[in-house]
Amino acid sequence: IPFVDRYIAELTGRYARPVVRRFRSPDLGQQWQLLQDAYTEANVDGVMDAVERALVIQRSLLLVPMVDAAGILRLHICQPWQVQVEYDDPADADHPGRWRKLTIQVPQSYSAEQVIYGQAVITPDSAWRSVNAGMIGMYAADGSNPFRRIPAIRVVYGDAYPGRWHGPVNQAVLNLQIAICVQVADNELIVRNCAFPQKIIENATYSQVVEQVVVGPDKVVCLIGTDSTGPQPTMRIVQGAVPVTELSNSVDNQIRLYCAMLGLDPSPFLKSNTATTASARLFAAQDRQALQDRIKPTLQRAELQIARLWAEWLTYTSASRLPYERLQVDVTYTETAIVADPLHDAQALQLRIQLGLTSAAEVVAQERGISVTEAGRIVARHRKELEAHEPPDHSPDLQTQLPMPDDAEPVEVLA
Repeated sequence: IPFVDRYIAELTGRYARPVVRRFRSPDLGQQWQLLQDAYTEANVDGVMDAVERALVIQRSLLLVPMVDAAGILRLHICQPWQVQVEYDDPADADHPGRWRKLTIQVPQSYSAEQVIYGQAVITPDSAWRSVNAGMIGMYAADGSNPFRRIPAIRVVYGDAYPGRWHGPVNQAVLNLQIAICVQVADNELIVRNCAFPQKIIENATYSQVVEQVVVGPDKVVCLIGTDSTGPQPTMRIVQGAVPVTELSNSVDNQIRLYCAMLGLDPSPFLKSNTATTASARLFAAQDRQALQDRIKPTLQRAELQIARLWAEWLTYTSASRLPYERLQVDVTYTETAIVADPLHDAQALQLRIQLGLTSAAEVVAQERGISVTEAGRIVARHRKELEAHEPPDHSPDLQTQLPMPDDAEPVEVLA
């Protein structure tokens, strides 16, 4: 029963849709295109999608930049069990830039369809990782570290352990997953041992051994009684009444109880056919959205650190000087619209545009996950097409087209 997978799918999905990033800095200029190209080349959206899904259960991750064989800087996602950290002061556990040494497990070689793991060791002065039987530099051929610190990004959803860089996992979801699997296994065992028909011979004699009685759909069972004074042998089939409904309801009740503790609607996990109103579905979607938004500040902090890290890397490897110290990034997610009444929502959106609270370009940018400038061009193109296909107004002017009788008196129109 993949409850964890369904739980993750229910509370994530921001990076599965288009994401718009706006890089801001007083001295950035047109250099934001370098960052945009680097993000696309390194598939940062795919990495952040994996980060979001892992944070729901793991709650703690470490993003370490590594240069691949093609010279492209990519983010490597590290789980807590893959990381070993050394620092002088436990108060610096949540500041990777102050760590003395970072050791992570990375794939070293591939042989006989097996992946052999090695180590990557990063210090403020050097960065090496093991490949096959040797060590190579992670950022430079001589193993130097251009960042002059440990360039790791700590992503923690919730509170960390005191003196440690990571926090506890989502133990409640994992325990529920184990409990569901154990309960389903027990239910299957009960059904297998109790649901089959059991054949019973009553008043059997020694000549009627069970192994000698042949049964089947095309067989005739003949039982001969050797004792004329006692009861004659009879054969019957007994089948136990297995409480299948009660066993199934026990698993459903566990899921409902956990969802109730979180304020979630259990219907997506159970797929019940109970009819619900549009208002009930709307409120359930709003509760789910509120729970999803709790992780958004963590993702936005990670986005800021990733943007500054990439700008710093481009400063080291290119002729451009990006102001990574003061760089800011605004991330706009394409949120799924919750519509209860399409007509009223369209009218409300039109009124918001008329009042100046938003614009048509901003609405298109939010729906399609594109920039406002590109959305403005789309809106202008659509309006131009509508004007080209709009039929001309040939309605006659009644005051000028209709003939007036000769004896008609003039009518004064009040302005």
